[in-house]
Amino acid sequence: MRRLLALSLVSVLAACGSSSSGSTETAQATEPSTGSEAPRFAQISVSDVAARIAAPDANIAVFDANHRETFVEHHVPGATWVHYDEVTAETLPADHATSLVFYCANEQCEASHVAANSAVDLGFSDVSVMGAGIQGWIASGQAVETAPEE
Repeated sequence: MRRLLALSLVSVLAACGSSSSGSTETAQATEPSTGSEAPRFAQISVSDVAARIAAPDANIAVFDANHRETFVEHHVPGATWVHYDEVTAETLPADHATSLVFYCANEQCEASHVAANSAVDLGFSDVSVMGAGIQGWIASGQAVETAPEE
């Protein structure tokens, strides 16, 4: 089990460092690495995230689980950077009714899945992953923000 976990972590880190840009949106359920449990969060498309952010009554928080340098370079407007394996109650909204969306680089990156699972563990029930990631967001022509370097 430890070996599987270590290999999964290496795969996550390798995929998130990838700069391939041929991302497409998918609407499949995400399964934990064991494959035996039901999905713990939903997949959401770029267009659905954009629409939810633009809604005047939006109760949504978007989290970027990419490397900090990638977040600084470009991220979804209004997104908050979070280290994918350090999601805590302090990094998430106090209101557990808030819809949470996590994303990372692209469909091969699973850092957002790790972060989303942590949010579910902390009691959030409306948790999604934008599988296309920032690469899919940019490819679809959506606007991005930059952040000051720390």
